[in-house]
Amino acid sequence: MNEAYRNALTAADIMRTEVVTVSPTTTIQDAARRMVENHISGLPVVDAHDRCLGIISAMDIMRHVDRLGTGDANHAERFTKYFDDQTHRWEYLDLKTFSGDGLAAIEVAEVMTREPLHVLPWATLKEVATQMHDHDVHRILVLGEGHYLRGIISAMDFVRLAAVAECVPAESV
Repeated sequence: MNEAYRNALTAADIMRTEVVTVSPTTTIQDAARRMVENHISGLPVVDAHDRCLGIISAMDIMRHVDRLGTGDANHAERFTKYFDDQTHRWEYLDLKTFSGDGLAAIEVAEVMTREPLHVLPWATLKEVATQMHDHDVHRILVLGEGHYLRGIISAMDFVRLAAVAECVPAESV
């Protein structure tokens, strides 16, 4: 892939348009289940018309669980370790809280990040990457006019783009 072509690419060119979403009334337990089932760590929160209201990430859920303070340090088998990208340190998560009924009663709207980081479809990839880097996030929403969800770009989309750019066609070997 030549550099001029790569520099001309926009958010719309690499965004994924089949996006798993949740509504603001979805429980955080159901949101966590959807993340696990789809191997993703964040979900846009949209209204009935696909207008983006926010985003809920695994970190939002973990921070909420941490605020509940229901852990019991004497039962180490209930805990799992995860790396918090924002604090850059290892944290512990009480698995019992995730499986308990407490999360079934809490709606996404109570925990989600409002006004999520986003770009317009015609943003350059440099602008997208700069936003993601400057805000230390792994995903960015692509929104159209009126905050309608158009797609999502993750750090893995940039990895895929770099891999394609470095591929050598078999004919030239």
